[in-house]
Amino acid sequence: MACPLILVHGYSSTGEAFLRWKEILSTKGFANIHIVTWQSLVNEINIADIAEGFDRALRVHAKIKPNEPFDCMVHSTGMLVVRQWLARNPDRIHQLKHLIALAPATFGSPVARKGRSLLGSLFKGRKEFGPDFLEAGDLILDALELASPYTWNLSHEDLFGKTTYYGKDAKTPYVFAFCGDKTGFIDGKLSGPASDGVVRIAGASFNTRKISLNFSRGIALSKSERVKILPWTHQDSPVVPVKGANHGSIMDKPDDTLVNLVVQALGVKSWNEFTQWHQQAAQAWWRQESDKPRHQQIITHAIDERGDGIRDYAIKLGQKINGKFREVGEFDKSVAVYSKDPSYRCFHLDLDKLKPEILNNLWIKVILASGTHYAAYTGYDEREDEANWIPNDRGLTEVDMEITRLLDTKAQGNKFSLFFPRTTTFLELIFDREPMPLDQKKEALVTKFHP
Repeated sequence: MACPLILVHGYSSTGEAFLRWKEILSTKGFANIHIVTWQSLVNEINIADIAEGFDRALRVHAKIKPNEPFDCMVHSTGMLVVRQWLARNPDRIHQLKHLIALAPATFGSPVARKGRSLLGSLFKGRKEFGPDFLEAGDLILDALELASPYTWNLSHEDLFGKTTYYGKDAKTPYVFAFCGDKTGFIDGKLSGPASDGVVRIAGASFNTRKISLNFSRGIALSKSERVKILPWTHQDSPVVPVKGANHGSIMDKPDDTLVNLVVQALGVKSWNEFTQWHQQAAQAWWRQESDKPRHQQIITHAIDERGDGIRDYAIKLGQKINGKFREVGEFDKSVAVYSKDPSYRCFHLDLDKLKPEILNNLWIKVILASGTHYAAYTGYDEREDEANWIPNDRGLTEVDMEITRLLDTKAQGNKFSLFFPRTTTFLELIFDREPMPLDQKKEALVTKFHP
């Protein structure tokens, strides 16, 4: 007997969005289907609230007991609801057997920030007159922003944490992520390339990793110790790009190929079947890997040694030629800065536009500004080992580090692992913040004894 199937819609939608899929799956023999409706346009409700409400709905409406298995199919923000539900209690992991994700906002959406504007409220806000009129769901939109602390922290729990939430056996759910590649004129302007008009293909799957670059001079580290690389997560379950689908049509006009793949996914019972499914899905709409969109997300967070965010910084990638830094122009062409804390940012790269010569000589340059002559950020600089540069009177400094070593691993069978299409990389940058002047034998400008 098939497990109960729970359908969870996305932001600014209702359970009606899944009626077409319920009708389709009913004709395929799935009988025990339940559609969840959740409130996304209430300003004071967050995703954790929705996730706990989801747990109660499972027990009260679907009559699913705490140890009873079920399958789940999500659209867009529904992915964050289910991720939050699992992260809240790891004992729930064994319950969820299959997670089908249609256009999931796994790491947010480039259009989420637009929802805060008046235009966003007019189009997406609540239409019922009353105290919640034209609310747009501020806390949920906040979590959906690219590079939000919410998705950063959630990923450190369910993707990079000690507990395995999505593994290689039936004790954890098998995850299948789909994302369309089609945008219209308006939504394409909002979401950018390699997206379905709302979410990016690179930000749909759990195929990700974390890299930490520690520039702190306050601790003794070798060059190799300054670069910490976590293994790729879920590299065997990449996103499946759906040719010709957008964020809406993947729900209300799924083609036969997509329907058949979803039905087959819900029948997967072993890791061998899972890998065979992905091999088949990889060629469902695309004959060659090189034909698929080849963008990548890199989400950065710059902090000082105290853990406080660094609000003003810039990152450049390039190569060193005769001691001079030559920038890779494409790296920072598309950058989304989290609105409430600019220490969080998301870079969107077209890997086909990266210059191949950097792969044998890759450097990162970070430019930081404290905005005051009373304090400055400092950091290890590979140009002179322990650099003795002096920040200018506004605390503006820059450091360089060679990171060619990031290209030398064999992750995913690729000759370079920092850049890999249709994935998301988390990059943490750690520096020191010191009162000026940096000379420890002199009084700090910010704190002195009265003469």
